[in-house]
Amino acid sequence: MTKRETADFYDAEMLVVYWETKPEIIKRLLP
Repeated sequence: MTKRETADFYDAEMLVVYWETKPEIIKRLLP
């Protein structure tokens, strides 16, 4: 794996985590 591929993979992982946790964050922010 090149450095670039590793960075892309890491970004994709972070996006997945972000999209999976976003509904929970919204639920927590809304009353």
